[in-house]
Amino acid sequence: MDMTTSNPIHDDRVPTHNGMGHSPPAQVEPIPSEGEMYGDFWDPLFVIHNSNSTRKHRDPAGTPASPGHMARHTQAQAPTEVQVLIQRVRQLEQRVFSQQEPENSVSAPHSQQRHPQARRTVCQANLLGKSHWLVGFAQFDTIVHTLNNRLQDDDVEFRALFFKCQRLSRAIQQQYSLRASSLQALDGSLPSQEACNVCVNAYCRSFESVLRILHVPTFRQEYNDMWTGSQPTSKLFMLKLQLVIAIGARVVNQSDTLGTPDMASRCVAWIQEAQQWLHAPGESLQASVDGIQLYCLVLLTQIVCAIDASLVYVSTGALLQKAQQLGLHRDPSHFPAIPVFQAEIRRRLWCTVCELVLQSSMDSGSPPLISCDEFDCRPPANLNDTNLGTTSEPEPSNILTQTSFSILLMRCLPIRAQVAKVLNSVQLDPSYSEVLRLGEELTAACHHNTQIIKSMSPDHEQPTLFQLELLNLLTYRFLLCLHQPFAMKARKNLAYYFSRRVCLETAIQILAGHPTTPSGQNVNDYLNVKRYSSGLFRDPYLLASVTVGHEILCVTEGDWFSCQPVSPLTNNLSPTPKRSQQGPRTVLEEYVGLSECRLKDGAQIDIKTYVLLSCIIAQIKAAETGSPQDDAVLSAAVDSLEKCHTILVDRYKSLAQSRESPQPLQVYSGSNVPCRLGKGPNDILDINETGEGEGWSDFDVSQAEWSLQVEYPDLDWNLLNTWSACVPGSDSEGS
Repeated sequence: MDMTTSNPIHDDRVPTHNGMGHSPPAQVEPIPSEGEMYGDFWDPLFVIHNSNSTRKHRDPAGTPASPGHMARHTQAQAPTEVQVLIQRVRQLEQRVFSQQEPENSVSAPHSQQRHPQARRTVCQANLLGKSHWLVGFAQFDTIVHTLNNRLQDDDVEFRALFFKCQRLSRAIQQQYSLRASSLQALDGSLPSQEACNVCVNAYCRSFESVLRILHVPTFRQEYNDMWTGSQPTSKLFMLKLQLVIAIGARVVNQSDTLGTPDMASRCVAWIQEAQQWLHAPGESLQASVDGIQLYCLVLLTQIVCAIDASLVYVSTGALLQKAQQLGLHRDPSHFPAIPVFQAEIRRRLWCTVCELVLQSSMDSGSPPLISCDEFDCRPPANLNDTNLGTTSEPEPSNILTQTSFSILLMRCLPIRAQVAKVLNSVQLDPSYSEVLRLGEELTAACHHNTQIIKSMSPDHEQPTLFQLELLNLLTYRFLLCLHQPFAMKARKNLAYYFSRRVCLETAIQILAGHPTTPSGQNVNDYLNVKRYSSGLFRDPYLLASVTVGHEILCVTEGDWFSCQPVSPLTNNLSPTPKRSQQGPRTVLEEYVGLSECRLKDGAQIDIKTYVLLSCIIAQIKAAETGSPQDDAVLSAAVDSLEKCHTILVDRYKSLAQSRESPQPLQVYSGSNVPCRLGKGPNDILDINETGEGEGWSDFDVSQAEWSLQVEYPDLDWNLLNTWSACVPGSDSEGS
């Protein structure tokens, strides 16, 4: 009897043999284990199906459905064959359950691939891999459930406050878009020369010292010629300059940009202008080194200025293809005709392309678009820009040059690419031993970078704090994401305790830095980037803060096996010893303060992020005092929303007043009720209707309709006006 095509549903987890020399029937799908169904975060089970798919069944006791029930999905069979099939199903179930990775085991076969079609978390039509920060928030699923219940009940005041904040956020974003449209008519307009000088210098000492895009002496020569008028200025150079100014304005304090209050709107206009040039037909310079440089600047500006940062992953695919089309992935030694100067420029630019592609993969939780098997371009030479193309020999590694940090990033690129592939692949399901191996290699590579930095000669220039902070972020975020899924299981299974400890110490390493100041003065360049930027400069910090918050909660609730914040690993992570002296509570509270600053000044308004972190702090304090945690979470949510509303109202009024002739603007709430921005009965500042919003599940884009049907216990995914969790909830004991 042919049984291979009787059911379209196929489960890759079913062993090919049942121990008796027989192959299992293809139409029978084994019942998932309790861990798979409700709490296995390394392999969250989402049953994605169409209208013809069958549901997985359990009886009220939570045990697998009877084999007889499953047999009803098979074709008609003779009674004897049905009995034989039932017996074989029982044997298969027992074998599947016994061969699944046990909770008390630290190793499992590397080839386990369970439910590859549902390996990744479904969130508002986006698929988020395990490198996404929302995976870590599953540790606080009780906060999501509490806010879900509050938004679903009759508390109209709470709902109205939440949706007013959402509408204000959209209104502010639209104000920036309107200004950008008006600024596009001012072709070639720049801030004052003094302001441009500040921004260009800030860019060169910060991002250009780590992610090499430009040849600084050549760029500065063209920059000076532009102001003096001694040489005609090309359109391509103006586009580059505008983006450099946009990035530099975010590096320095806004008050230092010297009379450019509309810089955020200018950034939007400049990005749009550069994108139009890159996609315009007939531009021969698009497929050139200059075109790749402009493309890299566009993507970096989107991240730093928080403008469509969620779309960077898509754009990096086009950037990678353009770079490969230009041959940047091949080492220039294969082309003897290329001058030494151009060869080094190409190597530097390829390093930056690889870094942008890899980091965007981690931000979006998507598979990396690049593999180290697909290129042979070597790291650039350790030379300063002034010595590029001359007969000078490269400096030794203990001499800091303008290319040193780019070399450090390139040398640890292979292991980071492996980690990104393991985290976000839809097929790979690594065992814990594989995770430990990758973590060991990644830690060794990071420590090697640290040793090189420590060995740099004190007689020469020393690394800046910005360079050290950015290098740590670009490397250690991979270690945190790699161990996070197993660290979330460690509270119940001590076999994963090492991952839990690594995550805590790495999270502290990522979060620690100079404290914020309420006045916003005397902050370093890197802290300004954290304050204004998104994507790369937001997501790893959110995951780290959630990790630290959960560990603090575990300690407060009396977890005997909770991790201690100080260990030899922490002391080795950074060449700045002060970092290891800051405890988990300190770095968490500092980042909550930074999130409030992002509400006031950031281009991306993270309402839900701030509410989330405030609720985590409230839950920790409630656990310390023994008071009801749900009440504390609700109170903190209301207080944080009120603070958000006050901040956004002030911010919107400031934007409206700065416009020469404010015009009412139409903004639509989730319920498509138009709200006029300005005076009138439907003023966005006064409206009290309760509409629907996208809820918790989507941070950067507008409400999206579901394109897939998703089954998940205890959450109603059809309610788009809820604070929806994007990842499956963990066991309540872990919250």
